[in-house]
Amino acid sequence: MKNALTLHTAYEDLLLRHRQTIWKACWRFCKGDRDRCHDLVQEVTMVLWTRLGSLRRGASYFEERHWVYLVARSVLHSLHRAAPDEPLRLQRAFAEELAEEDCHCRELLADLVAHLSDADRELLQRELDGYSRSEIAAQLGLAPSTITRRMDAIIEKLKEISKTLDY
Repeated sequence: MKNALTLHTAYEDLLLRHRQTIWKACWRFCKGDRDRCHDLVQEVTMVLWTRLGSLRRGASYFEERHWVYLVARSVLHSLHRAAPDEPLRLQRAFAEELAEEDCHCRELLADLVAHLSDADRELLQRELDGYSRSEIAAQLGLAPSTITRRMDAIIEKLKEISKTLDY
């Protein structure tokens, strides 16, 4: 009984420490729909409970946060794959908010990012998800200066690619 109590306490502590990470991931997925976001947060927290045993004991705050983010992303992608005919709520929200002239910008951005390697896209996505470069470095086991150099290189690469695209 004591082990179950300890596990439950550890789970509650984990949720308290990383509730913002969970909320942000879910909010991005269903931008503009607070009720849907609450439902997704519940879905993610249930999956976190079932996968709690896969979290390394003694993990640092950043390792925990990275693990929580990966689980949340996995759940959200699974939900999207389960209903592929329905566009992501995030895409619908953007489609409603953006005027027709902004379509050009979205297409350009999508074309630019498509030219990046998978590793560069993942690094860019982490920064766009709000992780600091120090947090990204800790997640990837790299020095913060390496992340800064890679991000600077990605930005330069995007500038060069934008010059070659015919828009």
